[in-house]
Amino acid sequence: MFSYDIPKSALIVASDSGALESISATCRRGGFDVFRARNDVDATRSLGLGLPKLVIIDVPRGGHAMLEWGRKLRNHPRTAHLPILTTCIHGDADMAVAALDAGMDDYVSRPFSSHELLARIRAVIRCRAPELLEEDLVAGPLSFRWVHREVMAVAGGHQRKIPVGPTEYRLLYFLVSHPETVHSRTELLDRLWPSGARIAARTVDAHIRRLRDSLAPFGLRDVVETVLKSGYRFTLQKSG
Repeated sequence: MFSYDIPKSALIVASDSGALESISATCRRGGFDVFRARNDVDATRSLGLGLPKLVIIDVPRGGHAMLEWGRKLRNHPRTAHLPILTTCIHGDADMAVAALDAGMDDYVSRPFSSHELLARIRAVIRCRAPELLEEDLVAGPLSFRWVHREVMAVAGGHQRKIPVGPTEYRLLYFLVSHPETVHSRTELLDRLWPSGARIAARTVDAHIRRLRDSLAPFGLRDVVETVLKSGYRFTLQKSG
């Protein structure tokens, strides 16, 4: 199913006990650490302690307040990137449409099968956070092999393994997954380090330096670009 070496956490927000239990059980089956909230106040408090990798909001009939909370997540810079899935009671077509209009990535009618919910989770994560999926990736001269957690580079007509540590691997994979997109230090910390971890933003700079040192012998040091006062991005425009 999922297999990745950074903690995957899901925040489940549901006032209905049955929905809370079934969604939580399915997410655990998918490899997520689950945090639960019964309302938007508790959910906001949980987000203040650290960002999850996924948010699932169960919307009861007439639950427009929960959708409005989801809309605020989508519109806030810190949480705009989060994959957000909603569940709603079967047959409530108006609520499903309202969820999509509010900026939610997808919805699932309940009762649902665990296979369906996990498939929808994979779909929204593939769009919003592909670094969480166990998938190979190719970008220019770089290729990632998930089975071995290796990144390879084409050099001299041959593929050679780039010696990177686990943190630098995650960092490079994330940047390559979102090419030509600038990511601030804060965003990189939110996405790549465990929720609630107390890590200084400048720690990212140290890992970037190590990553560039590993890429330099392959002529790829400049693919990780510093954008002044903004952050870092992956680009192939400077590589030969």
